[in-house]
Amino acid sequence: MVIPYEKIKKMEYILVDIGNVIFHDYPVDLAFSRLVYDQLQPYKEISMSEFLSIRKKMILSGNMFWHEEIGHQVCGTDWINVRDRHWSETLRRLKELTVPIDGAIETIQRISCVKPIVIAANQPIEAMETIKSFGLTRYCKDIVLDSMIGYTKPEPEFYKNIINRLNVRPDQLLMIGDRYENDIEPAAELGIKTAWVRFKPQRKIVEGIDPEWAEMFFSGYCEIGNYNYAEHTRPADELKADYEADSLQDLFKSLQ
Repeated sequence: MVIPYEKIKKMEYILVDIGNVIFHDYPVDLAFSRLVYDQLQPYKEISMSEFLSIRKKMILSGNMFWHEEIGHQVCGTDWINVRDRHWSETLRRLKELTVPIDGAIETIQRISCVKPIVIAANQPIEAMETIKSFGLTRYCKDIVLDSMIGYTKPEPEFYKNIINRLNVRPDQLLMIGDRYENDIEPAAELGIKTAWVRFKPQRKIVEGIDPEWAEMFFSGYCEIGNYNYAEHTRPADELKADYEADSLQDLFKSLQ
């Protein structure tokens, strides 16, 4: 569903998530999961298939902090040190693992010519360097990361913080994201207009990841993506996004 040009003009700000809207989440998720797996091996030998099966089941049950639960179970009190090591390595590789979605940055540029953009995302503070390296700061009025403000999506305070700092009414904002539980529902409950990007996983080659792991990981990743897609194709009487499309550029075809 394309957002009509006249509707875009009525908004004061466009809020945009990063993962699976501007950049692919897959390369970071793939590398991060492999790092967790490798770090656990000295404590308990787990097969790749067993590890990925546990990860998938936890995520499908709503546990997005699957690595914390597995880590505590396997490493016990040493998990904090193990976690710090693989997280530090992920952050070190963050820039090389960040891959733009085709056409997304160009769409951000087009939107910025019409309305101011605010990045609204759950990302580590280290992501700022990557955001700058892709030139997004040139097109954005502000960048709001959970690591900067102390509130994390889907907490209502995350969105309230943005409303207050922009000094606007909720209905003057449009939030764009790929996750209903983080981007659509909490924003809509505050009166913010919403647009859902129905993004489906795309395979990307990540340096240093062996093909067998990548193939097994991608299979489970697609199952999670397809589940999320089905879960949010909802009856008309339930909360739905005001707009939805397969990509950011499809949402804003009226600007082409």
